[in-house]
Amino acid sequence: IYLWRRNTIIERFAPLVKSKLRNKSGKSTKSFFESFSRGVIDRILLSKLKKTIRYTYNTSPYYHRLFKENNLKPSDIKKFSDMTKIPYTKTEDLQNNPESFFSVPKNQFIRVFTTAGTTGKPKKAYFTKEDLDKIVESAASGAKLMYDMTSNDVIRLTFEVGYGTEIWGNRY
Repeated sequence: IYLWRRNTIIERFAPLVKSKLRNKSGKSTKSFFESFSRGVIDRILLSKLKKTIRYTYNTSPYYHRLFKENNLKPSDIKKFSDMTKIPYTKTEDLQNNPESFFSVPKNQFIRVFTTAGTTGKPKKAYFTKEDLDKIVESAASGAKLMYDMTSNDVIRLTFEVGYGTEIWGNRY
């Protein structure tokens, strides 16, 4: 989703970042996004995409097999439009053999989130400590940016207890 909507993400967040970076006189300073040209941003994103594809090909049995079955190699993904060469992942694939998607050893997972299975067999999402740390870091960064929070502020995220509210999943 991120890769295909990269322009939208940058367009949505650049004004917000710019407004948060106004100096005391009210004049806007140059935002982080504005310091890079569109071409530079695309090269960075494409480089990260290629790295992710290589890593996934080498570590995930599912994606390794998917690439082989479709006569693809990671080096075949040279530009964003090449992503269309990779077939979509089907719901059944996630439901029937979730472990074939793993790109880290099974013992690194500390949480698992399971869907309710209202549309079929439940799907599971597995998280490592690093995954959860990144989620928390991302939420904290967003709160700092959007609400001008500092390290002196304290926030508490609360959820109504009930169906679908256990966002951190069960211990794995």
